[in-house]
Amino acid sequence: PSIARLYAFAYRLVKKYEFMPACRIFSTVTYYMRFKRLLNEDVEAVFIACQYSPECLGLAAATHRAGKKVLFTNHASATGETGYVAPLHADLVAVTSQAIAELYQRHSPHKLNTVPFTIAEPQQPMRVMSRDSESLTVGIYLTALTNETRLQQIVEDWSRIPSIRSLFIRTHPAEVVNADLSSITGKRVPVEISHARPLREDVERTDIAICGNSAVTIEILRGGRPVLYDHRLDDLVFDYNSYLAHGIVLPHPVTIHKDVFEQIRDHYGSAQWKEKMRYFDYGYQCDERSIVRHFVAAVDRVMEQE
Repeated sequence: PSIARLYAFAYRLVKKYEFMPACRIFSTVTYYMRFKRLLNEDVEAVFIACQYSPECLGLAAATHRAGKKVLFTNHASATGETGYVAPLHADLVAVTSQAIAELYQRHSPHKLNTVPFTIAEPQQPMRVMSRDSESLTVGIYLTALTNETRLQQIVEDWSRIPSIRSLFIRTHPAEVVNADLSSITGKRVPVEISHARPLREDVERTDIAICGNSAVTIEILRGGRPVLYDHRLDDLVFDYNSYLAHGIVLPHPVTIHKDVFEQIRDHYGSAQWKEKMRYFDYGYQCDERSIVRHFVAAVDRVMEQE
């Protein structure tokens, strides 16, 4: 019965947008139709973890249409302060940082009901190594749109340092955006490509992390590992997540020099750095059990509302 209206809607989309955006918008409608059939009386609420994906938008719209609650929590720590940020429609917005809470509120047409939440990855005190430390591991964490020329240069520069005994490259979790990195080699140390290893395992074996515009920066810092930010590592906008502007990361030098270890120690060992980090992670060096209790209480309050 809906095919005529769906066809007319699809026709308008392809006239207005390019093919892939038109497909994403249209699929939101089909997800909405599907979830509308799946939601039964036993479902009182749904959780979504993204405010712009077709699946989450379709589920949220169908849930609200059925008079049920939509609960949201962010799926990543990116602030995305440049570019378009989709508005958020949810009865409760659980976010892992003040930065994300402010971002969503700026781009939403109504007052959001927000509550702090915690990042899933465990936290540890910051651990900073010196140049004289032995058997250090460098981890390079990639986003999409990797600049392979710059990646090769970073690998070569760090592999020349005697204390660096291993180096790995962690690819983006979405395999479709990853390039073939088999040609990336080090001068002295082997280079490992990490595909499916759990994030916490890669963080635990990292002594120094190098990131482009990756939101995983927050999880790495939370895991107690210093991060050097290299904006040339990918083709995204400079300081896309504003981590450098807020002072929680240290810029990666164009080439490695002997003072870099001292700069890392001074930056991440300062008294001000912890407070800067808490702007991007509510739970950093805080009582996370208390944060979870307040979150549970907020869910209960929302569920009791008519």
